[in-house]
Amino acid sequence: DTVTQTDFMIVMNDNRAAEWESEKLFVVSDNRTRLLEYMAIAWQADVMYRFGSVRRFRHYEAEITTRGPLTEPRPQVRAFMGFDKFVYKGYSFFLPKGFKDMATAAGASKTGSYIDPDDKGCTMVCEV
Repeated sequence: DTVTQTDFMIVMNDNRAAEWESEKLFVVSDNRTRLLEYMAIAWQADVMYRFGSVRRFRHYEAEITTRGPLTEPRPQVRAFMGFDKFVYKGYSFFLPKGFKDMATAAGASKTGSYIDPDDKGCTMVCEV
């Protein structure tokens, strides 16, 4: 959900239990990012075990709730002057302007590694 940081929706296929009236399951979690990471790992392990193949856990971002008094975004701290805000695995932090997301062996982006292209050798790694 792009409106809140706690809500998400699971869309089930036709292989669900007969008592499920809807294919949509709405979930609210205090730590949505971490829960979705765990669900993706469990889903991928299940697919590998049952089908012997590797598939990606598909997810999409969309607005599933409407704005209202209960969905007002929590106040966010803005980056200091001369700094940019970065978010990694649900954690946010500020780095001096100029730092960029750095590709690593783990992936091309959103790896938790940041480099200052103007200052050779200056990197920051966020390990969660």
